[in-house]
Amino acid sequence: MTAQFAIAIHDVAPSWLPESQEWRSLIAERTSAPVTLLVVPRFRLIDTWDGENLDWLQRQVLTGDEPVLHGYTHATDDPGDEREFRGVSALEARGRVLAGLAALRTMGVQPRGFIAPCYNGACDRWFESERSGIAWWATRLDLRTRGRVVTAPAIGLGSSTQTRRRMTPAAALWGLRLAQRHARYRIDLHPADLRHDRLRSAGIELIERALESGDQLVTHEQLAACAADEAEASAVAV
Repeated sequence: MTAQFAIAIHDVAPSWLPESQEWRSLIAERTSAPVTLLVVPRFRLIDTWDGENLDWLQRQVLTGDEPVLHGYTHATDDPGDEREFRGVSALEARGRVLAGLAALRTMGVQPRGFIAPCYNGACDRWFESERSGIAWWATRLDLRTRGRVVTAPAIGLGSSTQTRRRMTPAAALWGLRLAQRHARYRIDLHPADLRHDRLRSAGIELIERALESGDQLVTHEQLAACAADEAEASAVAV
């Protein structure tokens, strides 16, 4: 069965931009299709988008890549903890999302989607409101729009520990085979993966296997839109 899939480059921020650009180039060598850029406006409160960094981001969006809000700082007050929305109240979560949206819009980037750092924490009830400014959001297993949940599992690698670096390449390739049984799935790439040859090779293999199988690379919003179109067509047929 031919499926649709999206590729997300996580942690797109000035601190990680050389690695983000490398992933983008590796993908471009294999396909001209767009990818999703998970953008962090103020990574760890140390980053500022300007100059060549901002020029690159704006250029990628203009050429078709999908910008997605990926938190505001991608961090908590605990050193090394990147689960920005872990344990925060709904009010604080909304504040961080609104701050992130405002920052990106000031930069001339208009995100319509949101993915929480580490897929940890969300504001589903608030996102259901038009006032949130978010058209879709995602968990590790699905994409969500107002009134619809679309199954689209995400496959990724792990660089945080030696065990994860050793185990996740094989697990990700196995996960890809399972994910391809669905109509839609996602591949997650992290800048830190490129610091480890084994993870770099595994990430490239995920991309190549998905493309070689004939699956269609689209953006996250296109995944959700196609699912909605299919649902409407089915309803009409019935």
